Amino acid sequence: IAAVMKKVFLDQALVSPLLHSFFLPMMAVFDGCGPEEERLRCKFVPLLKMNYCLWPAVHLTTFSIIPLRHRVMWVNCWACVWMGIL
Repeated sequence: IAAVMKKVFLDQALVSPLLHSFFLPMMAVFDGCGPEEERLRCKFVPLLKMNYCLWPAVHLTTFSIIPLRHRVMWVNCWACVWMGIL
């Protein structure tokens, strides 16, 4: 279980903030605006809070219960849910 917790912690502490810091400016560009710092400043923390409500539980389940052969499908299903939330 220590290895699972380490994987989830690294994902949530390093990867998630990095990916979301690119997501918000890119969405501003796709909306026809420039990469607005204001959008990043206003929405980054609420986005991470929502992220921390969903993904740690998904990844704990992924790494501890879901068989290796089903993990990609499992995470992709949750990624679709996450895209709907965003």
